[in-house]
Amino acid sequence: MKIKRIFALVMTMLLLVPSLAMAHDGKKHASPVESPAADLRATFGELLAEHFELQVLTSIKQYEDAPDAMVAQEMLEQNAEEMKAAIKSLYGQEGADQFAEIFASQYEDSANLGSAVMNQDADQEKQVKQSLLQDFPKELGAFLDTATEGNLPAATAEKVLNAHEQDVIDVFNAYINGDYQAAYDTFDEGYKRMYTIGTALSQAIVKQMPEKFDNTKVVTPASDLRVTFNQLLGIHYSYQVLTSLKQYEGAEDAEIVTEKLEENAMEMKEAVKSIYGEEGANQFAEIFSSQYEDSANLGTAVMNDNADEETQVKQALTQDFPKELGTFLDAATEGNLPAETAEKVLMAHEQDVIDVFTAYIGEDYETAYQTYDEGFKRMSMIGTALSGAIATQMPDKFGVTEMPEGMPHTGMGGTADQSNATTWMIASFVVVAAGTGIVLYRKNSMAK
Repeated sequence: MKIKRIFALVMTMLLLVPSLAMAHDGKKHASPVESPAADLRATFGELLAEHFELQVLTSIKQYEDAPDAMVAQEMLEQNAEEMKAAIKSLYGQEGADQFAEIFASQYEDSANLGSAVMNQDADQEKQVKQSLLQDFPKELGAFLDTATEGNLPAATAEKVLNAHEQDVIDVFNAYINGDYQAAYDTFDEGYKRMYTIGTALSQAIVKQMPEKFDNTKVVTPASDLRVTFNQLLGIHYSYQVLTSLKQYEGAEDAEIVTEKLEENAMEMKEAVKSIYGEEGANQFAEIFSSQYEDSANLGTAVMNDNADEETQVKQALTQDFPKELGTFLDAATEGNLPAETAEKVLMAHEQDVIDVFTAYIGEDYETAYQTYDEGFKRMSMIGTALSGAIATQMPDKFGVTEMPEGMPHTGMGGTADQSNATTWMIASFVVVAAGTGIVLYRKNSMAK
């Protein structure tokens, strides 16, 4: 586990540090969605979103006294180490150590929340909630205010960190009480909030040290496009893995998880529609529907010991689906995302899902969680590649360096309702892309 953890930290630094180095050597990114500031935003969004997932999991697994509870907590700690590495690259060792000291209490309290409720220890539960909702937000808020030289005010940071911790507690409470619809709906809101926090934190840092980020902007149409796809694809991966596992377990929340996967697919369909029109969106949805159906079928096939169906499902996930969607994306982006490239990375993604599922039901929890972590990071790579292809295809829509006048900037300041801020992110994506209306059906017909 330690070797894997070191590897993950190295990979995180490779994601972040090149952005900082590029700011100094004057080189430009190959993709319009990439810049030193946009990379910082994407990195924090990814780290914070996975942090939220692991924090929720740690609390629930401790409450259930599950066999993978310790591994979930270790992965939460690994995520904290990755964030510490990111902070170190910006504020040095001393700043990173301060951050880590504050953060340690938060992931310890996440585990303690589960054990306190499990043991019906009301005093400990009250103490843990006090720490999560008040002490931690206040301490980290003060740190961020000082670190960013006031560009992220303590009061603002404290407020949104409190909302984040309340998300964790609300998901936990709803889940252990069997209110799965509320649990997953709140999880969605909390997950989206983390990308909003990542944007605000990045804006504060870039404002503080603009030259380090080559005077590039955090929030642009291209950057919004990238983060929107990263966000949608990241939670898609989470629900896809959960769908297979819950179906295999015959869990009470299996149906709701599958519904959330379908709901996510519909969100992606709307994103595609905003760029490529109704017919393009319908083609996308038709291809995509097979993937989330097969994710559920994988769990039931293995549960029923149906080897033939399992083989068929794996064939559909790792070969048929990547080929069909890869062809679609090639046509949609006019070759800016070649079919062969898309197919290769989609195959790797589907294999991640199968590998996590297989390792988990085989009770190899360390492999399951580590593979999940690698697969989660892959989704950001896919989101970056896809948004980059679209922005390259449509430079008039996504090639500008600043937000159009009148559009609000995403961030914690002045954005009390973070889920609304994320809704705006997707809405602005729709507005910016409106009018492109490339009809894939027409293009395919011309090719025949």
